[in-house]
Amino acid sequence: MVLTPEEIHAIYASECATVPFLQKAKDIVLFQYYSGGLRISDALLLQWENIIDERVYLTIKKTGKQTSHKMTNKAMEIARKYSEKRNRFLFGYINEQIDLADPVELDREISAKTALINKALKRIAKIAGLNKRLTTHLLRHSFATNALQQGMSLDVLQSILKHSNIRETQIYAKVLNQKVDAEIDKLIL
Repeated sequence: MVLTPEEIHAIYASECATVPFLQKAKDIVLFQYYSGGLRISDALLLQWENIIDERVYLTIKKTGKQTSHKMTNKAMEIARKYSEKRNRFLFGYINEQIDLADPVELDREISAKTALINKALKRIAKIAGLNKRLTTHLLRHSFATNALQQGMSLDVLQSILKHSNIRETQIYAKVLNQKVDAEIDKLIL
């Protein structure tokens, strides 16, 4: 299951500003999507020093690989909303005093904040009129699938997602093939 560009737009257009924790959750997941399908752990740990000249530079938490790519205008628009707060971490979810060298503490903090965001996404789905179970990881999958549907090559997508093996990225192509197969099955010839 993935979100279509129309469903992403429904989330983007949903009115959450009157409930700050919903707005913040909406912002971080849209930032994930519009920033090349970042993992939630990387979005949570993103610091201002990781954004230079509308590019994101970071070391992927899961793999330790370094990445850099241009951010979309929508991602920059979301980031700018948080620029005046100047928390250590862009979205301010992670405790400012966390010891980044302590993997147990860091994983516990990321898990707790991810659960909090996923809980907010249930409400956001209702506000946006979506009958899908939204999760932070669904936004990553949706970016990948939508990027392929719009013509991005597998090797470029692999580079953006920082998959170590092309087979990981080819999973998204299989999703597209299944969709094509389902459409062919509907034909009355």
